[in-house]
Amino acid sequence: FLLGALAESIQMLVILLISRPFEKAWDLVEIIGLPMIIANGIGCALFLLIIKSVINEEEKAGALQAQKTLRIADKTLAFLRNGLNTESAKVVCHILHNEMNTSAVTMTNSVEILAHVGLGYDHHLPHHTIQTNIIQDVIKKGEITISRRNTLCDTERCPLDAAVIAPLKQRRETIGTLQFYFRSEKEITPVIMELISGLSLLLSNQLEIAEADKSYQLAKEAEIKALQAQISPHFLFNSLNTILSLIRIKPAKARELLISLSHFLRQNLSVTTQSMTTLEQELRHVKAFLAIEEARFINKLKVIYEVEEDTLLQQIPPLTLQPIVENAIKHGIKDKVNNCVVKITIQKQQESAYVKIEDNGVGMSKERAGQISRAPIASKSGNGLALYNVNRRLTMVFGEEAALKVKSEINIGTEISLSIPCLEAG
Repeated sequence: FLLGALAESIQMLVILLISRPFEKAWDLVEIIGLPMIIANGIGCALFLLIIKSVINEEEKAGALQAQKTLRIADKTLAFLRNGLNTESAKVVCHILHNEMNTSAVTMTNSVEILAHVGLGYDHHLPHHTIQTNIIQDVIKKGEITISRRNTLCDTERCPLDAAVIAPLKQRRETIGTLQFYFRSEKEITPVIMELISGLSLLLSNQLEIAEADKSYQLAKEAEIKALQAQISPHFLFNSLNTILSLIRIKPAKARELLISLSHFLRQNLSVTTQSMTTLEQELRHVKAFLAIEEARFINKLKVIYEVEEDTLLQQIPPLTLQPIVENAIKHGIKDKVNNCVVKITIQKQQESAYVKIEDNGVGMSKERAGQISRAPIASKSGNGLALYNVNRRLTMVFGEEAALKVKSEINIGTEISLSIPCLEAG
């Protein structure tokens, strides 16, 4: 207002300075000066207010579009995590149709229609092959396109009038399309085009994340299988020799050991097809192993079990306990002459299952105990790979809270414990 009034005041001053005769110029300015100064000031103020209002409306529209985009992202993310398929596409199309108030929404892969919601649902059916050239062009070129009525559908009475077709991409390759149908081409404004372009990029990124997550899970499962497969029954030949020596003098005991050995080997072979098992099955596996070891070390090895029955349904990765127990036998009490004790404790502590395996063997230094499950360690008697593999599987499945905890003192013994969140088998 002040700038407009100042400009008009300068104009009145110029009239007085250059117009002649001065008396008539003064009379004119006296009549029109004040009204024009006020009118121009108000006009400038109104003009700038209109500009400001337009800018505010654009900002408001942008904020609403951003809010809508974020809302769509939040609603669709859970479904697109499963990848691009008929089920996820149908739910996403419903969400987009309701949020954007379109005539219809369609999602396709590179070959066929996955889902269609809205007008034309009677002939735009899932699993129908893509036949229109414009959709095939979008898949080939990977560019957003506006389609008119005559290029949308091969059906003569199709109610769909205009559409925006956007590509869905993974790794820079178009794997499908997203089609928004409108009542007329006039509804396809620059704001709508910008929104659809953003949604296309957003949904493509969600599909990328889903693919990456799937690849990560597959890699994680493959690594677990590989780690499980690395653990083999080192004592097989010693066990067979023990059974062979008992066949004549104690055939019943030999038969019992054969059953234990068969159970042990069956469990070792089956773990490559399992991702999880129960503490009960793990304990059976350990008991089969220790039954053979007790037969080998007659009157030397004593095994103590302290097990709370209500913890045995706890889920745990296969071959978790047996390598720890085998480590206690092989490295802990191997060189002791007698009075060898291995104690296995399984109990519930708050919301976790607590497992502890103790031996009264030769033990190790605190420094070595702190390293033993964190990385393979070269030594004359072994490299600690078994405990390292067990620790890795536990942390991969349950997190760092489930990592092995090793306590040991030289000539006193070793204690290895783990605590995993309660998750019973279904």
